[in-house]
Amino acid sequence: LELSSFSHTILHHSRIIFPNLLPTYMNKMIAPGTYYVSVTGLLTKSWFSMPKFFYLSNRAYNEALKTKGNISSSMFSTGGIYHTITVWESKDAMRDFFSGEDHINAMKSLKDVSSYVKVHGYFTDELPTATCAINEWKEEGRRVYGEPNEKCGDLAPKACLPCTEFEQ
Repeated sequence: LELSSFSHTILHHSRIIFPNLLPTYMNKMIAPGTYYVSVTGLLTKSWFSMPKFFYLSNRAYNEALKTKGNISSSMFSTGGIYHTITVWESKDAMRDFFSGEDHINAMKSLKDVSSYVKVHGYFTDELPTATCAINEWKEEGRRVYGEPNEKCGDLAPKACLPCTEFEQ
């Protein structure tokens, strides 16, 4: 995956501000089979919505980094889709983050800043690469809202054959 300049800046600054947190999984011994991965992808409404989106997503991202049980967090864009991928020691750890103030504020503003949102959470035995997590998100994710989008892995509904063609 190619990282946008936004992604590079976020990852670069996170390493400076939180040098021991990215990638934090290197500092933790976790039993196999206990990873919970959460993947979000969204399309912003317009460039007018970008400042609010960046502000809220950065706050939520920093909250994820500080939440107990967070193993790894990444934030990047690819193909015009903004993604976050977080890896957790357990689903309960992810839920603690999910109920945090900055995450709730970001969720409340989703429809203000985005035209499409898709989410997916899953368990895995290994730390996923970004490519694997995005593929899982595309194939198994749940569209929260927005029209089906092929680049997000959604299949456009196919037209049904008229019933009369089956009755013959």
